[in-house]
Amino acid sequence: MEHAKCAIVTMGTLSETVEYVLEKEKGIGLVRLRSYRPFPAKELEKALADVKAVAVIEKDISLGIGGALWTELRGFVKKPVSCFVGGLGGRDITTKDIEAIVSRLKKGVKTDKINWV
Repeated sequence: MEHAKCAIVTMGTLSETVEYVLEKEKGIGLVRLRSYRPFPAKELEKALADVKAVAVIEKDISLGIGGALWTELRGFVKKPVSCFVGGLGGRDITTKDIEAIVSRLKKGVKTDKINWV
């Protein structure tokens, strides 16, 4: 996260794919959650303190308006938090999908809707 202008937050094995893509990217950090409950709000707030925008990539859709992790994050992070949902029904989220998300994150993504991968 050092020198990161933007960050991607994700959980599970998807983090490895994101990490692989970010090896070629400058200015984007990765926050990988290892535990969802208890929710690590203070740690996330600290990790995301210096970035301008956050993208959450997750493989779930919860009741309401987006993924569970995105819903939690946007409750306390005081910067744009975008939601990307993919991998539903066992589908893969590919490196091309991650590269497209990175591109959109750099340009600025609408934060008030779900972005499907």
